[in-house]
Amino acid sequence: MMGRAGGRLAAFVPTVEPPPISALSDGEPTPFWSVIVPTRDREQYLAETLESILSQAPGSNQMQIEVVDNYSTAVDVQALVRKIAADRIGYFRQPRAMSISENWTTCIRRAHGQWVHIMPDDDVLEPGFYDAYRSFIEQAPDLVLLACQARIIDEHGQPGRLRFNPPGVERTGVLQDPCQLLAQCDWIATPSAVVRRSAYERVGGFLGFSHILDWDMWMRLASIGDVGYIHRPLIRNREHSHSGSTSSFRTGRHIAEIAAFIDAAADRLQRPHRAAVRRKARRLYATYADYMSNALTGAMERRAALNHAVWAWRLHPGRARSLTVVRRLFDLLRSTAVR
Repeated sequence: MMGRAGGRLAAFVPTVEPPPISALSDGEPTPFWSVIVPTRDREQYLAETLESILSQAPGSNQMQIEVVDNYSTAVDVQALVRKIAADRIGYFRQPRAMSISENWTTCIRRAHGQWVHIMPDDDVLEPGFYDAYRSFIEQAPDLVLLACQARIIDEHGQPGRLRFNPPGVERTGVLQDPCQLLAQCDWIATPSAVVRRSAYERVGGFLGFSHILDWDMWMRLASIGDVGYIHRPLIRNREHSHSGSTSSFRTGRHIAEIAAFIDAAADRLQRPHRAAVRRKARRLYATYADYMSNALTGAMERRAALNHAVWAWRLHPGRARSLTVVRRLFDLLRSTAVR
């Protein structure tokens, strides 16, 4: 499945075979929605997340809601869920701490609705999310994945920028060439993604990436059916210093995964498009690595800033980036000498 890039991904992915997702048993109740919230030791934002779901949830015959607790030890998640929603929200606790990919795959397996929404435990839905999505879904019979625009919020809930759109797309509709759009960048915010359960059964669960497990999943789904996009921010996607996605950025490992995946994603396209899409993706993520290097320099995290500068140069080399690497290295050596 990974093509010639499989070897380059071996350092980041423990297996290239997705975990299987079994079909539902005959006669099992199948509501339209399954909303599954993965969590671990989250207290500050979980209540807001759940309340944004409950405020627009139809009855339990139309929407399953469940929290999948990844072996929390610092927070009594079950008590919090019961306080917010009594028995309206189901609760499942992992028998041990799992990786993110394992926990998200559990979310799929526990879903028994026609459409599965994995909703992270610190993001927030805007009013009308499920109504807008259902209206779109009912007009697109071949749809396997639907996403929307996302508004970034900080740890205090203050709104910021809009997450970028699919390249060149400025309207709502079923996308043309979704694999090509996704190979250029991961423009889907995870809390905005709703997936037909039968599509998960075809492509399997999440692979063991550390940082881009969702991007890989969207690519696999886009290869088997239609992908829709709602050009309206119907979710608030939180970025803050305590989120796993933010703290991991300091190491630069996520850039290494991205660099490997860019090649793997391009290799899944038809041959005439591969080189151009690969160049666009590498240029875009080099710019992103530049941005992170500058931000980390401002935060006095010099080793991480150097890591990102090196990756920016590796993704899209140039004289300016070469000079940046030298400057970042000099800053690091100077700070080490001062100590």
